[in-house]
This record gives sequence, C-alpha cells and structure tokens, in this order.
Amino acid sequence: MCPEWDDFEVFLADMGERPKGLSIDRKDNNGGYCRENCRWATREEQNNNTRVVRWLSYKGKTQSLSAWGRHFGVSAGALHGLLKKHSTLEGVAEYLRHRSTGRQYIGE
Repeated sequence: MCPEWDDFEVFLADMGERPKGLSIDRKDNNGGYCRENCRWATREEQNNNTRVVRWLSYKGKTQSLSAWGRHFGVSAGALHGLLKKHSTLEGVAEYLRHRSTGRQYIGE
C-alpha cells in the first residue's frame, strides 16, 4: 500500500466512498495499492482479474471461461470438460447447437 494511504483521508480523497456492491481491486496484480492502480470493482470483475483466469476468443470476442459458460448456458466446469472433448469454442458451439436441436452430433 502506498504510504500516503496510511492516512485514511488521503485514501478517501483518492478513491472516494465505496460504491454499494463494489470493493477495491488492483488493476495490475503485480502493482501495489495506490490511486493509479486501484479501482472499485464488482466480484465478477475481480474474479476475472486474476492470474489463473482462462481467456478464450470466439467470433472476435475474448472473455473468461466463466463468461463463455454463461453465454452457452453451461457451468464453467462443464465448458472446461466440453473443451477437452471438442478442443475449441467453435467445436463446443457446434456440439451444443446440434444437441439443442435434437439432431445427432456427428462428432460423438
């Protein structure tokens, strides 16, 4: 933490009051707690701001494994398993599309 924040009034002037539902988060996890590196963030934003998040791209959009799971209507764990079987989000999407229409998926 930056030494200036030892004084709560300085912290408050830098960051303002905590907005409801948010908590303090470091933009760069390798950096310290200081005005330039901190923000008020949601739980989801904080969960996505870790070193262990798996980022995936599909149709020009990049987001976390958890976010793609929500997009496809499956849990992150289920999506992880589907990726092991189908290798890419394109393959997973094709599998889920065929599954939802009741047609047999050729890759099975």
